[in-house]
Amino acid sequence: MRDPRQLSPALLLVAQRSDAADELRHRLEQQPQAVAQGLIGKGLATYALARLPEMDIDPAPIQASLAQAALIELGWTAKRKLALAEVNRLAADGRPRMVFKGAATSILLYPQETWRWSGDIDVMMHEDDLTKLHPAAMASLRAKQQEIPFPEHHIERQIVMGTAVELHYRLEFAPTWGALSDLLPNARPCPGLPNLLAPAADTACTLALLHLLKHRGSMPFDFLDLALIEESGLNWTQLAENWRDAGIAAYTIAGLAAAHELAGIGPADVVETLWNGLRGSDATCARFLRQCVLADALPRLRSYRFECLLMGIPFGRFCLRTFLGTRAATQRLTGYAPRDPRFWLAHCLALPCRRLWRLGTQGRRQQ
Repeated sequence: MRDPRQLSPALLLVAQRSDAADELRHRLEQQPQAVAQGLIGKGLATYALARLPEMDIDPAPIQASLAQAALIELGWTAKRKLALAEVNRLAADGRPRMVFKGAATSILLYPQETWRWSGDIDVMMHEDDLTKLHPAAMASLRAKQQEIPFPEHHIERQIVMGTAVELHYRLEFAPTWGALSDLLPNARPCPGLPNLLAPAADTACTLALLHLLKHRGSMPFDFLDLALIEESGLNWTQLAENWRDAGIAAYTIAGLAAAHELAGIGPADVVETLWNGLRGSDATCARFLRQCVLADALPRLRSYRFECLLMGIPFGRFCLRTFLGTRAATQRLTGYAPRDPRFWLAHCLALPCRRLWRLGTQGRRQQ
């Protein structure tokens, strides 16, 4: 496992590791305010107030800071609850909707919803239903997808006291899995929200692993969600079979291996067996993904390759499109129409050279 001195205070708080408490206690003695900011910045104030005494750590040096931040988290939770009630009301139209990620796990897994902060509410719908309900937003999204290198599959709108709600029709961090139909098996009504569905435990585990992968382990609640899901009981053999059938075994097992190394998530023998069971291109893909999660920073090209793997985009095609850009982008940047020779000079030479230069300078800054 990685040295605990390399882990953030937030990850030390949620890690299922025997050495996490000792390191967190040491840091609290040496740099209490740095620890407080590390926890508060990740929305863990309420959870820390409950968890630190259980870890035999005296929270007194940061008690006041955590208590003040916990009041803010309580306000976030209240806004989220109002927003969820509105989403539930809108779901009375009969179109299936699933609430997932933080907003769902706060209800399903935690003793109190205030223990699980989330920056927004994620709702999954069928693409056709989303298009019927929000035709203008979907048309804008599809136009945007022609311009951006990594496509998005959700629209955002603000409802109830400014709480952000993302309406998805698939995930952005798995190439062959992530539509509503993939999330529906064994789904259950969300407690207190009868018009909304919530994912089954194995689906929630898969979502958390893929989300951990996407954000390269920077979201401590992914680890905490996984620990609580693991406590609820999982059939790892069946889960691995489901991953293989869905074509995402390399992704989820890479996420699980990284989660185990960073935070002790998952039984060691299960993680080792699943990792050693990968073969061929799956093994190569999983090694690369795991290395990216465990790396402190990624050079720009490696970061692009990582994103392409998550989304199933051929890396060569991505590079070509990124350097050349689209005709619409060239016209917007230069003001020239395709019939103007200057358009093609910019499209084929000037703009690609500028993008290559930016890539090189950004890469040097990150090294």
